[in-house]
Amino acid sequence: MLSFKKPAVFSFILATTLLLIAGFLILISASSGAGARIYGDPFYYIKQQYLIGLGAAIIIGFIFYKIPYQFWRKTSAFWLGMILLLVLLAFLPQFGLPGETAHRWFKLGPLSFQPSEFLRFFYIIFLAAWLAKMPLIKIKSLSHGVAPFAIVLGLISIILIKQPATSIVFLIGTTAIVMYLIAGMKIKHLFVLIAIALICLSILVYSGKGYRLERIWVTFFPERADSSSRQQKEQSLEGIGSGKILGVGYFDSVKKFQYLPLGFTDYIFAIYAEETGFAGSLALIGLYLFFVMSGLSIACNNQDLFARYAAFGLIFTIGLQALTNIAVNIGLLPVTGIPLPFVSYGRSDLLLMAMAVGLVLNTA
Repeated sequence: MLSFKKPAVFSFILATTLLLIAGFLILISASSGAGARIYGDPFYYIKQQYLIGLGAAIIIGFIFYKIPYQFWRKTSAFWLGMILLLVLLAFLPQFGLPGETAHRWFKLGPLSFQPSEFLRFFYIIFLAAWLAKMPLIKIKSLSHGVAPFAIVLGLISIILIKQPATSIVFLIGTTAIVMYLIAGMKIKHLFVLIAIALICLSILVYSGKGYRLERIWVTFFPERADSSSRQQKEQSLEGIGSGKILGVGYFDSVKKFQYLPLGFTDYIFAIYAEETGFAGSLALIGLYLFFVMSGLSIACNNQDLFARYAAFGLIFTIGLQALTNIAVNIGLLPVTGIPLPFVSYGRSDLLLMAMAVGLVLNTA
């Protein structure tokens, strides 16, 4: 039974609630321009996100909270296999979205979602179960621990890169390596994995699709990039800069009207920073830190290894997702297409957040 008297649990629930409220208020303003322009309804995306998406998220989150977490440990390989199958089916024309050149979306009748989003969740559960049952001596072993780990992660990464979903590979890979590190991986093996990852990334950038290299130019060498490729970054930075200390005012963003076409998804932080300024941006970042610290406190207090690793991995990947989105908005990282957790429009991501929060509370 969950004890709401535990400080970490209460803090985690409070942080989650505040993020949901903040996300609701931010999305109302950020999506109003696109909703009015495309659908003639400034509240179109709010209705989709919170009347449909949040209702489903609450149900899913409650399921992951109520079902004993031991069930997910015992069946983790099955669920990972099932979600991998959906990822592969998305490559078939009959299961993909019409007109899409990428293969990120799985469509069956009226249902459509990105299975790679949920692959991240179930891979973390699978890895937590695998690490929990593995003796420390094998975790520290290159042949019995690190090699199988790298092979499985590499195969999953290859499938996702073919979609392409490079940003999900970054989130999954970073989270997995950090989880393995806290389980007891040797530091020298960590450097080996990082070196392999950097080599693979270099090969991917220079021999793969040109847009990846172009995004790197835009971020780190803008003078080499095409002016049209720099537009999103420049508009985002202009919006954030115009917010100054206290912002231009709620609902008064200029950039959300066509200047930032993804202003309610990937670049929602730029819209929020424009309206609330440095003070509001700092408050939102502080709220994410509050969420991460309270979640990690729950993970650290767990005596069960699976519960500890699973909770840590889920909280870490949400924190990394928030950090990555904000870093993209302020021009520190290339464009990734990663939404801001609990804030950006996207029902798949909202479901993923609900699953993670429900399971973390379950382990508490």
